Amino acid sequence: MAALVRDGMAAGAIGWSTSLSPTHFFGDGTPAPSRLADEAELLALARALADLERGVIEIAPRTTIGPPADKAEEQRFFAELARASRTVVSWAPLLDNPFAPGSARKIIEESAEFQAGGVQVVPQVGCRPLEVRFDFTEPAFYLEQNPFWRPIMAKSRDERRRLFADAEFRAELGRQTGFVAALAQGWDRLVLRLAASEGLRRWQDRSVAEIAAAQGRTPLDAFCALVLEDDLATQWGVVLMNHDERAVAELIRHPAGLLALSDAGAHVDTLCDQGFTTYLLGHWVRELGALALEEAVRLVTSVPAERYGLRGRGRLAPGYAADLVLFDPARVAMRPTEMVYDLPRGQRRLLQRAEGIVDVFVNGVPVVADGAPAGSRPGRVLRGGG
Repeated sequence: MAALVRDGMAAGAIGWSTSLSPTHFFGDGTPAPSRLADEAELLALARALADLERGVIEIAPRTTIGPPADKAEEQRFFAELARASRTVVSWAPLLDNPFAPGSARKIIEESAEFQAGGVQVVPQVGCRPLEVRFDFTEPAFYLEQNPFWRPIMAKSRDERRRLFADAEFRAELGRQTGFVAALAQGWDRLVLRLAASEGLRRWQDRSVAEIAAAQGRTPLDAFCALVLEDDLATQWGVVLMNHDERAVAELIRHPAGLLALSDAGAHVDTLCDQGFTTYLLGHWVRELGALALEEAVRLVTSVPAERYGLRGRGRLAPGYAADLVLFDPARVAMRPTEMVYDLPRGQRRLLQRAEGIVDVFVNGVPVVADGAPAGSRPGRVLRGGG
């Protein structure tokens, strides 16, 4: 494996990446092969970069959600990888944890201490809430990993429909501890995102707590009634992390971090963060004033280019690639997330479109003109060391 890493770097790779995350597995529960690598193997792969004077290692950690002490211990191992590789180790995600307030700030401060000592451990921080989506028509990631809901989702749709109408089942939902209905930290964190019928669209993007107050019902009764009214097809969102905007503002402004975290649609119909850059410019800059416009632009251009060793990118300078995004600061934003059915066999995926993006140039050639695709594809593979 170390020889393959060196061969890949010689061919122009920027570095190597891996995942240790327990959320990465195949449909039958088999873990992704990368999760079986022990620390000795990862250190050996890190040492393969040591003499190259370039490269980056990117890791999805075991402790996405977990005790702060475990996350800190894992970051200390990432520091070992950085020392062994003599290069950057970037890990993701670092998000504000509502179950351990202040812990993310402490982790990023420890990252800063490593960096001050020449050990380049760089956490990736997100500017959007971590929100998972689901409905009750088909088994999906969030419900499949939930010990309460998994056996329910294994039942037929008719049986699920009967359960939501059943008084005893509703009572059982009400008895769930920790998370309301075994789904969210509170009814204010469970949001109706995509209504399947016209009758429920008036409640779109409102939490169950808000809807229940408007209807004069208990949150549990309002939730079950909405599920039944839309024949299980309403898509719900649960905000798990990065809900406290004051805490998130501290993370995205911290110089030890890397503002990142787009899944580029990889989670299909469960999670979507591809619009994080326009959300940054629209929400954090224009609406909240938490960042100056030029600082926000720097965080998503020159900072990642420098961290990842992408030469000739990330700035407007002589000799650099003419990669440009022209946007209207008064309008730039992420449009509401929508569901589209354009995958093979009509399967669905979440999509986030941009508002206020006027033109995009790649290598000096327009790929978006007046907000519409221009049809040209002038991109080139980025190779490390060049």
